[in-house]
Amino acid sequence: MNLLKLIAFIVIIWFVYQIRKFISGIRINKHSANNTSSPKNTRKNLDIQDAEFEDIP
Repeated sequence: MNLLKLIAFIVIIWFVYQIRKFISGIRINKHSANNTSSPKNTRKNLDIQDAEFEDIP
């Protein structure tokens, strides 16, 4: 019975570690995605007044 408790404890510790690793990966990707997408997407906040219009003959 002690061996079963030890194995269960190790599995629970491993499972908690995997969950924490997954959550920290999401946080890092979320912040890095926000920082990299802002400079690349300069046309995101353009209004129709900012656009250049051409006369069509």
